[in-house]
Amino acid sequence: MEFEKLALQDFEVQKKNRWKIQGKSFYDIFAEVEHVDLYPATYGTLSESIHNSWNESMDFCLNKNDDGTFLTYPFPRPADIRFVSPTLLFTNKPYRLWLQRIDAYDENLRKLLDWIERVNTALFRQFDEIYDG
Repeated sequence: MEFEKLALQDFEVQKKNRWKIQGKSFYDIFAEVEHVDLYPATYGTLSESIHNSWNESMDFCLNKNDDGTFLTYPFPRPADIRFVSPTLLFTNKPYRLWLQRIDAYDENLRKLLDWIERVNTALFRQFDEIYDG
């Protein structure tokens, strides 16, 4: 906070409004922008990847030794569809809008982004069917 030149008093308005924007919770805002059924899976998964957690550290950053201690795991791991699929879902739309804004959106890019969305949806549905039941 010091680096950003902020003090605890700078958050009084947010605290008074219980951290809501225009009276809406993050859930309410999400439901307006995306399909509300996506909230539980994406919010939990993406929030964990942003804020990290012990589970994230155990799964991706550490190796447990036989004596119960941990060592860092510095090697890259394959992409996890639980992170990749929602990321593509939420980034394709704004990317499309940005391309339109800078007048770079053409038929080839539209087809490419449509294809990415179709493949992403198919992969996620396949994953969901395997692990839902």
